[in-house]
Amino acid sequence: MIKNTGLEYEELVKRVYSSIAKQNKVKNINIQHNIVLEGKSGTKHQIDIYWEFSYLDITHKVVVEVKDYATKVNQEKIHAFKAVLDDIAGQPRGIYITRTGYQAGAKKYAEHHGIQLYELRAPTDKDWEGKMRNIYLNIEYNIPHIDNLRVVIDGEWVKRYCRQKGMPVPEHLDLKALSNIVYLYDNKGNRLMSIQEKINDLCKKNLNGMSGFIKEEFSEIMYINTLREDIPRVKIKEISFKLSFNVYNDKVEILGDDIVKFILKDVIKDTVKLIGPSMEILNKARNDTKV
Repeated sequence: MIKNTGLEYEELVKRVYSSIAKQNKVKNINIQHNIVLEGKSGTKHQIDIYWEFSYLDITHKVVVEVKDYATKVNQEKIHAFKAVLDDIAGQPRGIYITRTGYQAGAKKYAEHHGIQLYELRAPTDKDWEGKMRNIYLNIEYNIPHIDNLRVVIDGEWVKRYCRQKGMPVPEHLDLKALSNIVYLYDNKGNRLMSIQEKINDLCKKNLNGMSGFIKEEFSEIMYINTLREDIPRVKIKEISFKLSFNVYNDKVEILGDDIVKFILKDVIKDTVKLIGPSMEILNKARNDTKV
């Protein structure tokens, strides 16, 4: 919430314009807050924000008048601001910013003299009319759970391998390893995927939440590495496991007031920029949004 304290509001305006300059790749040369400039007449003027920036190798000078009034700005205030602009050397552009808006005479006078008028304020309920303000999501997601993983080894292949190597056929062939470091290989020795990746692939085919026994029989010759020196790889016939799902429910709230912190309204063009918590422009891709 923007408090009605002049200096705090001026600092907010400075932060917003500094952020806009960075996002639009404008090179800030000089941006000062609450300074005094001597006019051509010798009169000293208190300037809320003085801003010099370079765009397309052209230096622009801007004087920003920031007033945190409780009522709409009248024409006399804009007329006085115009007099200050005329007295400052270099023909700076003028921007007037308030949070409460402008009277019709002030808007007409500013438009005639090329003074930009803005409102910078927190969004109100009226700003959200006809727009989606909050999003509430009830999310249900299933986390697969694997039990009784079995990799069926081709016993006849193991016997032939051991005989060829002149080694005894083991009664048991134990393999203890993480499923993400045991890999499937084709007949040419090409590594295809890990056992874990194969499990994930089979689970994806059963994302309808149906629990049950999952099995894949390999029609082509398939091997796995064993991490053993005596039998570094073995031929397998199939892989199977019991698949079940743990169901979780979660609620997500996306609140518009947490996303849109400020509205910067161009009063002359009747468009707005939506400003986020970090002073970023939220609707930059679409340029300004018509009110």
